[in-house]
This record gives sequence, C-alpha cells and structure tokens, in this order.
Amino acid sequence: MNEMSKTYISTINNLVSEIVRERKSTKKSSKDIPVNLPSAVKNQTIKDAKSIFKKVKKSNYEIVPVLKKPVCIWNKWYLTRDSIDVVIPGAKRAEQVLDNLKTLNVHLTDQEIHDIASFFK
Repeated sequence: MNEMSKTYISTINNLVSEIVRERKSTKKSSKDIPVNLPSAVKNQTIKDAKSIFKKVKKSNYEIVPVLKKPVCIWNKWYLTRDSIDVVIPGAKRAEQVLDNLKTLNVHLTDQEIHDIASFFK
C-alpha cells in the first residue's frame, strides 16, 4: 500500500509537470499512464492533476504545488457493510477489485471472488 501511494503521488506530480510545461490540460486516459496502478486509480491521478493545474493556472503559473505526503480516503459506503472486512482502494465494480488484488499480488478462491461480486449487485 505504501509503494502504491508513492507511485500515485509521483504519477500526479509527473502529470502536473507535463501539463504545466504544455500550458494546457491533458487528454490522457488510464491506458496512457505507464505505471503499475489499477485503471481506476490512474483515472483519479488524471483528475487530481487537472485539478492542481487549474490552481496553477489561477496563480499565473507562479506556484506549482508538489505533492509529498500520501493520503488515504475512505468511502463511507464500505464502512456501512457488516460483511466487508477489507477495503480495496479504487474499486466500484467487482472486476476492478480483482484487478487491484492482482496489483497487490493477492490470490482469492473462486468462492471469495463470488462473494466480492455479490457486494456490487
């Protein structure tokens, strides 16, 4: 998780640097981001970079923030489910959970995969 957070932060910083250099927002999608993060997380890095770019643009390109500290944000929906013991970041569909688990090198049984899929129905 720590390594994923560092990758997340450096990806945002790289995107912001690129966007500021070009002085226009990016048209990239998750497939254009060559890092080992789930696609939902890659999409979030793009959104975050665009948000930071708006602030840079408002400052007339004088202030370009550099992210340093990892942050973990919890989705309250998950916390209201008694059957959920672990939250896998960046997942809104069962297949995203499975992709994220592959990234984390976690292996599940067929029954566990079925149980996860049932949460999203």
